[in-house]
Amino acid sequence: NLRTLNLPSNRLRSMTGLGSLTNLIELNLSSNEIEKMEGLTRLTRLQTLDLSSNKIKSIDGISSLLQLRRLVLAFNRISTLEGMRQVHGDAYQLEYLDLNGNKLSSLQELKHLGGCIHLKEVVFQALNKGNPFCSNPRYKAAVYDSVPAIETLDNQPVSRDTTSFLPPAPESRHTRAPTVSFSSAPSAGTDDRLQRQKDVNKELRRQLTAAQDKCRELMQQMNSSSQRDQGSKETFDNLETLEETRHAAVRERDETVELLEQQREKNRKLRKELHMTQDKCRDLTDELVKLRVTSLKQRNLEIRMDETQEAVAEWKQKCHAQSKELEDERERRKSAKRELEAMQKRYEDLSDELEKAQAAKSKKDKGLDDMQARVSEFIKQNTELMSENKKLRNDMEIMRSEMEHCRKREKESSSSLQQLQETLAKVHSQHLDAATEATSRFQECMLKLQKAETRIEELLHEEAKSKQEAESLRNRLKDSEINFEKSHIEVEEEFKRELYKLSEQQKLAVERLKTEHA
Repeated sequence: NLRTLNLPSNRLRSMTGLGSLTNLIELNLSSNEIEKMEGLTRLTRLQTLDLSSNKIKSIDGISSLLQLRRLVLAFNRISTLEGMRQVHGDAYQLEYLDLNGNKLSSLQELKHLGGCIHLKEVVFQALNKGNPFCSNPRYKAAVYDSVPAIETLDNQPVSRDTTSFLPPAPESRHTRAPTVSFSSAPSAGTDDRLQRQKDVNKELRRQLTAAQDKCRELMQQMNSSSQRDQGSKETFDNLETLEETRHAAVRERDETVELLEQQREKNRKLRKELHMTQDKCRDLTDELVKLRVTSLKQRNLEIRMDETQEAVAEWKQKCHAQSKELEDERERRKSAKRELEAMQKRYEDLSDELEKAQAAKSKKDKGLDDMQARVSEFIKQNTELMSENKKLRNDMEIMRSEMEHCRKREKESSSSLQQLQETLAKVHSQHLDAATEATSRFQECMLKLQKAETRIEELLHEEAKSKQEAESLRNRLKDSEINFEKSHIEVEEEFKRELYKLSEQQKLAVERLKTEHA
């Protein structure tokens, strides 16, 4: 039971799937991407079809729309009207046709509208846009000759007597642009001239009616006199006088008609001037409306741009903070790397010191071995001397002095041996202390190295997180740019729809004026 279907601005590419909507009366598929008129065969009750602002190249598929009254195909790519032959004949009810903003270039295409018997309103040009053949000087005459029942062309009524286009009534300035307080009335001088011209026309009409009444009276008198006495001379004289009076009245009437024709010519010129001034006023009102609509759209765009810029500024601040944190983390990582390098250098220095201590220990061990070898040799010599002492007891007294000297030497060697043993013990203890200290330092270095490695892993993990956050911020920024482009496209489409609504309001105003004029 659906009767009205509005689907504008939905990027539709096809009209298929409408066959089940047999009760549909009004269908609006404007501002889409439709390239072909199809799927209308079963919509026999359709009265209004709006396919404006699409990509249609030819008119087709309307032969079954017997009740169609309004067909809007503005702002498409139509270059021929051959498809309008499908609605020829008295059975079709098409009254309104809008083909503004298409590619009709030849006036020969208008012959295809001759069979549209009920077609009264045709729009080929509106809002400073039209078709290529609208610039032809024979455009209006060709449309008038091709469309027999035309009453309105390009939203302007047509006069049947003079085949000229009458200007709309002055009240149209209130219905044409209701949101604008700009007045499109003519100037004061034009009003005075029109008023004087109206007064002259009234006087001429009054004189003409008086002359016609006088002629009627004379004809009645002539008829009555001819019936009463046809042979009398007085009647003949009266007839002559009446005939002369009639001729004078006719001459006066002809003069009055000539004056009236001259006055009509003046009226036409004045109407043309008035029409031109009203056109200028309408153009000014249209420009003012467009400027105000554009200013409102620009304000909305500026507000949206400000909001988007604020959001972008916030995101930039967040990105800046994240970049600062990243830089801080990088500085920390660099400092940790420097500490690690210093620890590695310290470890290398400690290892060098340990190697030096081991070399000194090896040297001291060699000296101790030499001293032990000397002590062993001295003991051997002592034993040999003891053996010689036993053997040479007899020579003891002789050798006593030598023995005492040898004992002194032995005491001195023993003291030196003790000193060597003490120094050896001290060196050994120092070596052990140095080794323990080196191992402790090495363990500390290993712990610091492990901590530095864990810290580096944490920093790497945080850097990966920051990269992910930065990537998400970039994606948000891209989404915001895409949303801004979508909003810009929507604003343009809304602007087109507003223009189209204004044109529809103008059409309704013209229809209202037409009805009031009728």
